[in-house]
Amino acid sequence: MGERVASYLEVKLFLEEFLIKADLNNILYIDAKPNNVDTLAELEITPAEREKHVKSLKPEDYCKGPLPNDYPGENDVWVFGKIIKTKEIYIKIYIGKYNRRCVCISFHTAKYKLEYPLKNK
Repeated sequence: MGERVASYLEVKLFLEEFLIKADLNNILYIDAKPNNVDTLAELEITPAEREKHVKSLKPEDYCKGPLPNDYPGENDVWVFGKIIKTKEIYIKIYIGKYNRRCVCISFHTAKYKLEYPLKNK
């Protein structure tokens, strides 16, 4: 059975909530994953530039979600993609629980071609 695709409005509302919370509490980046750090070096961008890319996500960048989080008790994750310096970047984020930061689990070169169900809608 295929995954449910979120509507444009659902994605827009998620991103609005994410951005408001990110501006209040910041974003925690999981840089323990080597491919996340390697991608910053490969793209020659700083962590601050990465943050600008994450904060500029649009509903058209949506790939899938909401999906169950691998971290027990945390909110669902959402997957987005973005072309940065000719590379397709896989971005997985979620809104942290009350009084906690938003989280960017993944920010790395996509391992496979991403699909964008809301592009050109």
